[in-house]
Amino acid sequence: MAIPITPTEDVEYVSPTEASERGYGSRASIHRWAQEGSIRSITVAGRLRVCAEDCEARMRENRVIQPRRAYNAVAQRLAKVAPAFTPEQKEQLVKLLSN
Repeated sequence: MAIPITPTEDVEYVSPTEASERGYGSRASIHRWAQEGSIRSITVAGRLRVCAEDCEARMRENRVIQPRRAYNAVAQRLAKVAPAFTPEQKEQLVKLLSN
């Protein structure tokens, strides 16, 4: 989806740093969104400016809880801190889960 990049008087453009400070996302994400065209952006005096309203909308989209992503994040954290199983424990676990 291409968003026009012509600035208008009623649109507030801010730097990626300011957008990040407002809590819209990381600077890297904001730069990526501008490059993808999912938020309006312009270059003023060689510096990137992004539409604050578009960043706000994008942030709200990302607040939607995605159960699979949340589950995978928890599973990865648990896997990092879980103790290693012995071969006997693995066998017992397989037997328990196969019933």
